[in-house]
Amino acid sequence: MTRVSHVLRIALVCAVASLAFAASAQAHAWPAKPLKILVGSPPGGPSDITSRLFAEHLSKRFNQPVVVENRAGAGNNLAAGVVAKAEPDGYTLVVSPDTVLTVNPLVYGTQGFDARTDLVNVSVLTSFTQMLVCHPSAG
Repeated sequence: MTRVSHVLRIALVCAVASLAFAASAQAHAWPAKPLKILVGSPPGGPSDITSRLFAEHLSKRFNQPVVVENRAGAGNNLAAGVVAKAEPDGYTLVVSPDTVLTVNPLVYGTQGFDARTDLVNVSVLTSFTQMLVCHPSAG
């Protein structure tokens, strides 16, 4: 097993455990209807692939359909905005980098929502390492 798949497996287990704990704390059976996960990036990227793997595990765990919908654009603000305005019942989630909560409020004049009050961080789903590389002759 590669390190990435091991980290992804741990992240999925933690996220499912977090959602299961939240579900057990509610008085009614959760989830009683399909879940929707919005992804703030285009299909095929790391966030999309991770979200689809996560959705598959959630669907099996809770015996409910989990729909993944991509809403790319505006630094993930489009997807986060839909979730911020959704009914706060735990059925609409967003997978997004932390920049929606940290950088975007400073970069964008208005996001159309207040990330600090309209969204609740559930769990760190996974993390990705990024690096900038160039040809050695570039100096």
